[in-house]
Formats: sequence, C-alpha cells, structure tokens
Amino acid sequence: MKSFLDLVKSRRSTRSFAPGEIPLEDLKLCVEAARYAPSACNSQPWKFIIVTGGEKIREIRDSFSGLYDMNNFAQNAASFIVVVAEKQNIPSWLGGKIIKTDFRHIDIGIASEHIVLQAQELGIGSC
Repeated sequence: MKSFLDLVKSRRSTRSFAPGEIPLEDLKLCVEAARYAPSACNSQPWKFIIVTGGEKIREIRDSFSGLYDMNNFAQNAASFIVVVAEKQNIPSWLGGKIIKTDFRHIDIGIASEHIVLQAQELGIGSC
C-alpha cells in the first residue's frame, strides 16, 4: 500500500484519457472523499454532479472544451464530476466579509483535491 505522500507525488493532471467508461461506484467514491473535505465553519458549500453519458456529457464536454484551447482535452473525458458552489452559511459568510475572502473558493478547491487524490488511488486519471 502506498503512503499518502507517495499518492500525492504520483498524481498528475491527465490530459490524454484512456477509452472506456469509469465505473459509477468509483465516481461515487471520489465524491464521498470530497464530502469529507474540511470547509470554513463546516459550511460544505458544494454540490457534486456526476455526469457519465448521453446528451448531458456532450453538453459538458462542449461547454468546457470551448472555453480555452488548453481545455480541448476535455472532449475525450469519459466522465465528469461537476462541483457547484452553494450558498454559504451565515458564520462563514460573515467571517468572509470581515476578512474579504470568499471561503467557498478555498473549500471547493480542497474538496476537488480530495476528488483527484481518490481518483489517483483508484488508478483513474483526472484533471
């Protein structure tokens, strides 16, 4: 079994994906790891949407790959986990106003890192 540091060192941003589907249970495990991410005042200001096929995945691919040329690799992704920012709870909103920081950005970044680390442990390339 790899140590946590080995896992972190081995993770890379994959931009060339293998063909085939990713098991839904593996994607759910990635989301489960993200749910345990710390957040300001335990606000958990996120929703996760797993997109695996059909018309929705074409919409997601088109919307992400058209933003910048550097995101064209998204056209070949088998699945997406879309992370959506939710409204903050009062304590984290108030704290953010005081120090002029939207903690949702930080919290979602940490949750997203949990997703990619879980994917790495499962042998799933991610970016």
